[in-house]
Amino acid sequence: MGRLDVPKYFRVSGRFWFDERAAKWPDDLKLFALYILTNQHRTMEGIFVLPVPYMAADLRWPTKKIDQMMTALRDEEFISYDLDTNTILIRNALKYQSPENPNQSEACLRRIKELPKSSIVREFQMVARKHCYRKGASASAQAFAQLLDKLLLEHFHEQLYPAGSTLNLESSSSPEPRTKSLSSPPMSSGVSLREMREERLAPHLRATEDVSSVRQLSEEYFGKSLPEAADG
Repeated sequence: MGRLDVPKYFRVSGRFWFDERAAKWPDDLKLFALYILTNQHRTMEGIFVLPVPYMAADLRWPTKKIDQMMTALRDEEFISYDLDTNTILIRNALKYQSPENPNQSEACLRRIKELPKSSIVREFQMVARKHCYRKGASASAQAFAQLLDKLLLEHFHEQLYPAGSTLNLESSSSPEPRTKSLSSPPMSSGVSLREMREERLAPHLRATEDVSSVRQLSEEYFGKSLPEAADG
């Protein structure tokens, strides 16, 4: 069941079906992208916590397939994802639906304050500035971006990006900064989430003789018990 402070409906542009890149995607990837845009865990602002096992349960797909879909959408710059905190960012969410009044802004900021600390939050600040300060953006959207800057400074006790920097990104010729996770290694193109989990799990498996610890680690990283994880 979704949160009570999250809208029940989200705007999904009909251009999705005619986008040059999306038109070339296989059907499963299109379905997964629409799931990301419309799932019950999503928020208006487009940044939220969504573990891979939750996605697998919602779609009734194996986690291996979820990993493949996530990797593909990340490479397409449709989403960003922090494996350590399970935080996902729909990069263009605010382009199509931004807070339209103080109540919506307040609800968005409250949810953002509850997010785990992650470089994805920094990236969200940048895309919020890009979309909320674009030409034609409403006063409510611009006010939300200003309040977001203030909240992140107070909540994270650091200036994630200096106020006033890269505000007019629509007309800027400099490329948008790409951020890395605070605790995750870089997710290079072609490296799946599952491969990253296996790489992290391997040292623990070598270092312990305790079967219960191995099972616990397996459940944490793969969302399944040790025998199931071994079967892939």
